[in-house]
Amino acid sequence: MTVECELCHKPVHSRKAKGRRVGSGCWRKLSPGQRTLILRDPSSVRAVINRPVPHVDGQLPIEAADFATARTHTPDRVTTDEHGHKTTTFTVQRACNGCGTFLGDVTAAEMAAAIDGLPLTDVRGECAHCRPLVEMEAAGCKTWELTPRSYPRVDWELDRLGVFTKASTEMVDGKVTTVGMRIGAKPGHVVARFGDWIIRHPDGAFTIHPAPAMEEARCPSPPPPKPSTPATQSEPPSPPTPSHAQRTTAPSSSNNSTP
Repeated sequence: MTVECELCHKPVHSRKAKGRRVGSGCWRKLSPGQRTLILRDPSSVRAVINRPVPHVDGQLPIEAADFATARTHTPDRVTTDEHGHKTTTFTVQRACNGCGTFLGDVTAAEMAAAIDGLPLTDVRGECAHCRPLVEMEAAGCKTWELTPRSYPRVDWELDRLGVFTKASTEMVDGKVTTVGMRIGAKPGHVVARFGDWIIRHPDGAFTIHPAPAMEEARCPSPPPPKPSTPATQSEPPSPPTPSHAQRTTAPSSSNNSTP
């Protein structure tokens, strides 16, 4: 069965192109926001393309309603048979593409795509932590997730943009270990650790979207105030206990020494 690209109407051949109904050449011309919506519903390609695009680097605005879902959260069910054997029945959970947070039960379409080897849709818009990334991408920002595996590619892409980068290292188990990347020259640089997202804004500035596990560590909540105690009458200090060096032992009345 021949599948045509919805944009240029040329035949597509790869499995990914057939799944999204857009050829590779046309796919590269779309903004991240448009790609997200098309992967979510390939039948809406024409509607997504026909939406007006504001003058913000050609990016497509994404509304919160675009990511509204009714995912269920089915808890695990444990049953015990007549022999006392326990069986746990669970529902496959869908994880966020950005941070890996479980969002709820996987849908039938997502399970079918995974079985067929098709790429999963980008559901970062459903994640409270990663939704700001999707909104910034729609506003014209460029984002990279920094991991040990993506480090060379991110470094190469930033180098092509003329941005200075350098490995961020720390002592781990007595060895100098790369734990992230420093972007920009001091003092206006930023440091991203593995798991963070690097954000390049339309004006060329860089910010970091920290990984969920690091947000609380980097921005800990202030400690609760200590309860105030009512003022009490001060008591005279107790006499100091003599230290070991100050203690003396009374001489023994008997002398066991030999002449």
